[in-house]
Amino acid sequence: MNRIEDQNLETKPQWFVVRSNNRQERLAVASLRAEQIEAYLPLVVREIRGGPRKGEATGAPLFPGYLFVRLSLTSEAWRLVFTARGVNSVITWGGRVRPIAERVIAEIKAEERGGFVRLALDAPPVCRFKAGEIVTFQKGPFAALPAVFRARIGEHRCWVLISLLGETARLAQAQLDHIRA
Repeated sequence: MNRIEDQNLETKPQWFVVRSNNRQERLAVASLRAEQIEAYLPLVVREIRGGPRKGEATGAPLFPGYLFVRLSLTSEAWRLVFTARGVNSVITWGGRVRPIAERVIAEIKAEERGGFVRLALDAPPVCRFKAGEIVTFQKGPFAALPAVFRARIGEHRCWVLISLLGETARLAQAQLDHIRA
């Protein structure tokens, strides 16, 4: 690369990885945007696991503790990045701030639907079971145990009736991807 190309790379806005303080990704993004700095926090849908909102869907960072900013290496805004609320540091390699490829951000954004990155593993399993249908566990502690499908619970779970220790009908929850007809 020649000197002119180096200068163009230094003045062209590029994406950089920023580390946020613990669970302060949203605060960091808001602080950076308030300073007119382009910031990107990719979110995925996560299910709340406990408390009064258990089972509800919420947005969670795709990369917890990290976000992206778009600046040129020579930008005066770097001091604002380092002092923004919620920002811990900028990720460096070999002691230097280095950009990530534009295509990385483009690929992440291409997977967004409704403001959330859609991961293949987030896709709800197709449920073809009908109430009363005999199913068999394929994974987990009940592998190979037959059960009776009762109903779906949310996107990934269902109720099944199982026979354990002579008890003919015990209601249990199961992961949809753990059972087969």
